[in-house]
Amino acid sequence: MMNDFEQNQLVELPYVIFYVKNIPDLLVFYKQAFNLSPSFVHESGHFAELISGVVTLAFRSESMAASSLPQEFQSNHLSSPLQAFEVSFHTKDVHAVYERAIKAGATNVALPHIKPWGQKAANVRDPAGILIEITEYPKGESKTV
Repeated sequence: MMNDFEQNQLVELPYVIFYVKNIPDLLVFYKQAFNLSPSFVHESGHFAELISGVVTLAFRSESMAASSLPQEFQSNHLSSPLQAFEVSFHTKDVHAVYERAIKAGATNVALPHIKPWGQKAANVRDPAGILIEITEYPKGESKTV
């Protein structure tokens, strides 16, 4: 039996897709940093998806995006200011995942710290410049990761 939300739901969020220059390098980074494996890599190398939980994290090459969009877009770069979005990963051990991400090639943004509401978090940028938050599970949420 469907609940009210399921009956009235107009959309769902199966993907978050980032436009990047170098998909193969990012796939290596996300495997080394977060142990995320590709669930799909297009034979052209212009699109890939990572197994990341409920929402699929995906990458599309900037050249493919440019060919299918009628307007220009702002590229991510480590030399650019932070974009107004982030990817948030939850974990039991923020310090360990932060160190693993740095070792894999992430750039530090914020060392592990406690947020004003009491949650432990850290921030890094991936090699494409995408902001990543590494945070502990919210209180009361128990996971086996």
